[in-house]
Amino acid sequence: MTYYKGIGPNKMYDIYYIGENKSLKENYPFAKQVSNEQNINSKTSMYWLIEPNTEITDFEVLDYTPALIIIASTNMYGNGIRIIMAV
Repeated sequence: MTYYKGIGPNKMYDIYYIGENKSLKENYPFAKQVSNEQNINSKTSMYWLIEPNTEITDFEVLDYTPALIIIASTNMYGNGIRIIMAV
């Protein structure tokens, strides 16, 4: 198990999504559409990945910043919403 310290409060991470996600793009115009996870080149220490057919109804979920995270592989934040450590 690997331990990573968080970056601090109000840290914004890159946001990627697979498939169409009009409401996400309207709320976060910098979010990037990718065809699969292998096409992600994050510039931040972690990134959000929104899976296909996932509609976010509360965008505050993307404000989450872990103070201390324990990563085995991927952290599911909710159905179809993942926060992932950038490699």
